[in-house]
Amino acid sequence: MNHAVHGVVLLLLLTGCSGEEWPEHRPSIAAVAIGEAAAIEYRTRGLVARTQQPHSAVGDYLSYSSTVDHARSANPRLKFDGANIPMVRYGDSFYYNPVTISQFALGEYGRGLSSGEYTSFFKAADKLLEIQDTDGAFRYRIPKRHYTMPAAYRDGWISGMAQGQVLSVMARAWNLSQNKAYLHAGNLALEFLTTPIDRGGPMTTLADLDPSLSNYIFFEEYLSKPNVYTLNGYVFTLLGLYDWCHAADSDAACRHFSQGVQTLEKLLPYYDLGNFSTYDLSYITHRRPDFIEPLHAHVDVGYHRLHIQLLFALHSAAESPVFKATAERWLSYVEPSRILEVTASAK
Repeated sequence: MNHAVHGVVLLLLLTGCSGEEWPEHRPSIAAVAIGEAAAIEYRTRGLVARTQQPHSAVGDYLSYSSTVDHARSANPRLKFDGANIPMVRYGDSFYYNPVTISQFALGEYGRGLSSGEYTSFFKAADKLLEIQDTDGAFRYRIPKRHYTMPAAYRDGWISGMAQGQVLSVMARAWNLSQNKAYLHAGNLALEFLTTPIDRGGPMTTLADLDPSLSNYIFFEEYLSKPNVYTLNGYVFTLLGLYDWCHAADSDAACRHFSQGVQTLEKLLPYYDLGNFSTYDLSYITHRRPDFIEPLHAHVDVGYHRLHIQLLFALHSAAESPVFKATAERWLSYVEPSRILEVTASAK
């Protein structure tokens, strides 16, 4: 339990601009116990947080060339349509999922960097063009109920992560082809991504932590009230902004990436239980008795591994020591023998 003691109490008071009130972060005994159990499960399963080459706006996205291959997947929920585009089964039907298509495209793109063959990548990019709405949104027709919500989302729900993943695809499609259809789609996706929630988009603020933090932006993977601040979806979105900033020379994407990085630098400690990371901050923001799930820290061993990998990638893009230090600390909770090796390679 040494890690559970280390850093459990984090006082975040008035750091940054005058008038900011960062709430005290004190994980409960129950939350610490949940984190410890998850760390044991992680080690028991022998998981390893894969680290990759520095992130590049037009490079092999998170090393997907070697780790993401839907065509060879044994997942029974996947099937391919006549154009070889993956579809995902929800219930008794198959649907196009913009994140699944984007990740398929990015894997194909990474392999294309070696083979020079990009046919499958462009087919997937073109499918994204087809399913994009005129306002730039990639809406889901998939039934989904978030675990904090009493009812399922209505048909046409949105996600900041989908917008961000598509930006990473369009950045590479535009860079390769200079086809203005990809540039237009990316700019539309960015415009919708940066639309506030109260106007129908996925961009929100940290006001649900404290009203004084309303100047900090956040892109929600899953919209709820109050906000849950899902970590992995947010980092995927930031990488999309980074990619579009550099590949499309977008001032708006650069600006929102910089603002989003500032948010995450301040917010990361709240995901830390002292021995494991949390999936989101619902255990902080949903402290009312009327929610359908018991209040507890939401953790998952696979997402803890993903958090580490994403933070190392984001560190290479943003050059923030906060991201590197956090990734190394979270790695030390579960893979202490690798911490020196990763620290050396990340320099």
